[in-house]
Amino acid sequence: MTNTEVKELTTKIDAVYQTVIRLEERITKIDGREVGKINTDHAHIVRVQGVCGGRPIIEGTRISVKLIVGWARTGMTPKEIAAQYPHIPISQIVDALAYYKNHPEEIEAEFAEEKRYLETEIPRIQAMIAKENSKGSYA
Repeated sequence: MTNTEVKELTTKIDAVYQTVIRLEERITKIDGREVGKINTDHAHIVRVQGVCGGRPIIEGTRISVKLIVGWARTGMTPKEIAAQYPHIPISQIVDALAYYKNHPEEIEAEFAEEKRYLETEIPRIQAMIAKENSKGSYA
């Protein structure tokens, strides 16, 4: 092998080595993550694949931002909402309400989806059940 060939081979080996180091760093970062968990711009609000349809929730719970907003719409204060969920600190309730303030379109879309379901799907299902009951299929 000539000196030029040795230098070219050494350069290629160094490049592969640097790539391996970068890949190891990425794997280490990925290993430290919770699978399917996506952090949001709020400290206590996350999305978790398979939990509440991936909608924003209070971290470590199945309590959605939409649910907290729903309680607030009934006139409940954050302190009163926290009393309903003693395992959730008031700071997390406040963060859920702050998330709503920063992302109202997203949470309003969830309310609209729920309203559509209540207005269309439930009557449709009730009609199916009534039809089956009239046939004598259900007791």
